[in-house]
Amino acid sequence: MAFSPSSENICYVTHDCEVNFANVSKTVTEPKAKPDSQKIMHNGNPHLQTIFVDDNKVVCTGYDKVPYLYKKDGNDWKMN
Repeated sequence: MAFSPSSENICYVTHDCEVNFANVSKTVTEPKAKPDSQKIMHNGNPHLQTIFVDDNKVVCTGYDKVPYLYKKDGNDWKMN
């Protein structure tokens, strides 16, 4: 799991090849609000590590031993 530099977004990976993104900024002012979230299924081996390059870019790597870049495009995250 990793937080973006602004702490508005989180990214976490799971062992079943999911890459999950959530914008948690509104939960600060509205504790009962659900974060906006998105799940991407990675079609390789599971990721083990994730790190934000900036608020709109995440690099994940794992059992494939290759870094994968995910970018935010508008409100959606996409793998590049």
